[in-house]
Amino acid sequence: MNYLNSLFNQTRDLFLSLTPQARLMAILMAVVICVSAGFLVRGTTTTAKEKLFSGYVFTDQELKNAQIALSTAKLSDWEVNGNQLLVPKALRDVYLKALGEGRAFPAELGTWTDKAIEGGTIFDGNAKTLARMRSGKQKDLGEAISKNPSIEYAWVSYDEQREGFARDIKKTASIFVMPSNSLPLPEPLKQSIMRSVQASFAGLRYEDITLMDLSNGLSLNGSDDPNNSDQSKFLAFKRQYEIDLKKKALNLLSDYATDNGDVKVEVTAEVDDMIRKASEMVKLDKPTAIQTTSTTKSIESAKAGTGGRPGAEPNVGPNRTASLATQGESSSKTKEVSEGAKMQTGKENILTETAGYTLKNATFAVKIPRGYYDKLWKNNNPDKKDTSPTEIDVQDLHNGVARQIQEQLAVLLPPSPLVDKGANKYDRVNVSYYLDTPGPELPKASMAESALAWLASSWQTLALLGVSLFAIMALRSAVVAQPKAKDEEFSRGFGVQIDETIVGGDISALMKEQDSDSDEAGTVQNEDSPVRRFNMTGETVREELTQIVRDNPSAAVNIIRNWIGDAA
Repeated sequence: MNYLNSLFNQTRDLFLSLTPQARLMAILMAVVICVSAGFLVRGTTTTAKEKLFSGYVFTDQELKNAQIALSTAKLSDWEVNGNQLLVPKALRDVYLKALGEGRAFPAELGTWTDKAIEGGTIFDGNAKTLARMRSGKQKDLGEAISKNPSIEYAWVSYDEQREGFARDIKKTASIFVMPSNSLPLPEPLKQSIMRSVQASFAGLRYEDITLMDLSNGLSLNGSDDPNNSDQSKFLAFKRQYEIDLKKKALNLLSDYATDNGDVKVEVTAEVDDMIRKASEMVKLDKPTAIQTTSTTKSIESAKAGTGGRPGAEPNVGPNRTASLATQGESSSKTKEVSEGAKMQTGKENILTETAGYTLKNATFAVKIPRGYYDKLWKNNNPDKKDTSPTEIDVQDLHNGVARQIQEQLAVLLPPSPLVDKGANKYDRVNVSYYLDTPGPELPKASMAESALAWLASSWQTLALLGVSLFAIMALRSAVVAQPKAKDEEFSRGFGVQIDETIVGGDISALMKEQDSDSDEAGTVQNEDSPVRRFNMTGETVREELTQIVRDNPSAAVNIIRNWIGDAA
C-alpha cells in the first residue's frame, strides 16, 4: 500500500511539474494508449469456433430446440451458419451438456422406439406396452419423414379398431406434413410417404392412409389416388422413363444455355402396358423307331371224309336207310408273318419371355434460349459484334442447330416401327426457341450510400487514426516550439541576490585568487586569458556562466559557493 501511495504521489508531482502544454500531451497520449489497448484486446479475444457434431445439418425444428436449450442455459457465444451450429471450441463440453439437459440432441432413427422399450415396468399390461411401442414407432416415422430436405416436420398417427365380433381389425393412419419452403408437396413425394407408412404397419391398406399437406390444407387419401390401381406400376415405369430421358437430354444440351435462360426439355414416353409376354416354339424332327416287333403265325387243319347212313340206325331191319359211299379226308396249312415298329417324332420347345412395361416410343420437346443464337451469330461474324442478327439470320441458325439437337437426341429414342416403314426419325424431336429477356438490373448503390456504409463499418478505425494524428501533431508543435526572445524572469536573474561588488564589477580578483590557488598547486595559468566582466542582463549571464564553467570550472564553483553563502 505504501508503494502505491508513493507511486501515486510521484506521478502527481510529476504531472503538476509539467507545463500546461505537456499536461495536455500526457492526457492525449494516455487516451490513445487506452483506446489502442481496447482495440488490441478486442481483436485478440476472438474465440475459435467449431461446427457442432462435425458439421451436422440440423432440421429447422432441431435448430429451434437447440437454440432454446442454449438460451435457457444462458449461453450466448454461438452462431448459426445455414443449418449448422458453431460453438466455442474451448467450451464445447459446456454446450453439449446444455443440449443434453434441454433434450435438444438431434434425434436418430429408432430413438423413440428404443425409449419405449426401455421405459416399461414389470407392472405394465400388454395393452399399455403395445400403446407405448406404437407411439414410439409413430414418432420415429415422423422423424424419418422430416429428414427429407423439403419437409420441415411430419407427424404420424396410427389407430386400429375391431368392429363387432369380426376377426379383421380396421387400421387407419394419418400423416401431417409441413414443407420447409411452404410450397405444396409434389404428388410423387406424397405417394412415396404414404407407401412408406403402409409398409411400417402390418396389415395397413393403402386406401386407409390419409396425408395432409399443411402448406395448403389439402389432403390425399389412398382411395382417391388415381395411381392406386393395377396401373400404378405402369405409371411409375412411364414416369421413370421420362425422368431418365430428360436427365440425359439436359446433359447433352447443357452447352446451349445462356446467362439469361436455360434449355427446357419435356419428354413424353409411351410404355407397353403388357405386364409379361411369353411365347413358345416347337420344332419337329424326322420320326425315329424306338421299338420293333415281328410276329409269325402257322395254322394246320385236317377234316375226315363224308359218307355212311344219315341219321340214327333203326332197330327194324326193313326200315333201314341206304348209306352213302364214304369220301376221302381233307387237310389245310396256313402261315402268317407280321412285323411292327414304334416310331417317335423329335420335338424341341423354345420358351421366350419378355419383360413387361417396356419403352415403345418417346418424343422430345426442346426449347433453346434465343440469346444462344445471338451469341452464335456474333461468334460467326466477329466484324459485326456491335449489331444484332435479323430474324432471317436467327431462323437460318435455328435450322442448323435444330438438326444438330435432333441428331443428338435421336440416339436416346427406342426403335420405332414407324421409322422402319419410312417415317423420319427426327420427327420425334421438336426443337424451338424462346425469348430469354434479361431480368431487371439491380440498382447500384450511389457514392453517398457506399460512403455511409463504409463509414458505418470503419468509424472506429477512423476515430483511432484521428486521435493518433492529433497527438502526433501536438507532440510536434511542442518539440518545435521556440522560447521567447525576451524572458522577463530570466532578465531579472530569477530573483537571485548577487553581491553588488561583483555585479557589473571586475571579477579579476576572483580570477586572480583562483590563479594563485592554481599556482600553489603547481598549475600554470595562461597569461593571455582575458579578464571577464559579469553583466547580469538577459542571456549574457547564461553565456558568461557557460564560458566560465568551460574555461575555469574552479572559478565557477567559487562564484556559486559565494552566492549560496550570501543567500544563506
